[in-house]
Amino acid sequence: MIKLPSIHIGKLSMLLAILVWLSLLFVDLVRLFGILNELESGIAQEFTWILEILFFLTVYIFYNFSINKNSQNDFLNLIWRAASTGIVAVFVSLMINIFYNLLGDSNLSNEPFLKNFFYHVNFALITIFLISGALLWKHLILYQKSKRVVKQWQVYEIAMLAAMFLFFQ
Repeated sequence: MIKLPSIHIGKLSMLLAILVWLSLLFVDLVRLFGILNELESGIAQEFTWILEILFFLTVYIFYNFSINKNSQNDFLNLIWRAASTGIVAVFVSLMINIFYNLLGDSNLSNEPFLKNFFYHVNFALITIFLISGALLWKHLILYQKSKRVVKQWQVYEIAMLAAMFLFFQ
């Protein structure tokens, strides 16, 4: 009998998140190229929104699996994990701002493709920080859970999921 390899949800969701982010970057760069050159790119704005939602979901799945896998973590470790994610996000954003300050008024500082790329880098960093922070808070809040608190958290998560689809009204 052939034994199928086991699927590692964490690695798969991380790979999917990276691929979705790269797709989002590519789609937005193609749309920007079309706008700048007065060409029709053929890519609707809704496609960007769908890719953003997929990115949110894949990052959520990755962090949810990662935190649940290491459920024996103590509070200090969980708080440090959220803080380190935030520190990395702030550091990279500061480096991007320093880079733009060093460019001054050069032509490169006004390049729309470069601005779009760094926008997407900041978008990914903020998304990762917010989702990881929310899931870490979920783990901390539900540590001593009651039925009422679990239901309230489930309503919160459903409301956040529904809010992602409000773009399509």
